[in-house]
Amino acid sequence: MLMVCKPPSFAPQRAPAKRFEISGDAKRPSSSKRGYDRKWRLIRAAFLKAHPFCDCGARAVEADHQIPLRQGGTHAWSNLRPLCKPCHSRKTATRDGGFGNPKKSLGATSVDRALSQLPVSTKLIF
Repeated sequence: MLMVCKPPSFAPQRAPAKRFEISGDAKRPSSSKRGYDRKWRLIRAAFLKAHPFCDCGARAVEADHQIPLRQGGTHAWSNLRPLCKPCHSRKTATRDGGFGNPKKSLGATSVDRALSQLPVSTKLIF
């Protein structure tokens, strides 16, 4: 009896399973332990209500700490700056070492330069 065999199928070899390192986010403490608790959410909401626009003119969605909490900054309004998502991402990438970039000193960024060019009457003073 003649048996018809199945034609060979193409099955590329699979890459061996990789062990992934724990990401930076998984290593750091929870947001509430880092100072972003209910009190912070209330401060943030009030700040964004009082300062609804980013320096670029877009709607602000982030209350950015000019001096990060981990470097001794506080939730005081004088340490906060209203930023839109693109400006906050740019600041995070260029200064805070976000998105895998190296951390930089607290020197001036493009956002800082834009702030310095605003008339004194439009700057936030608290």
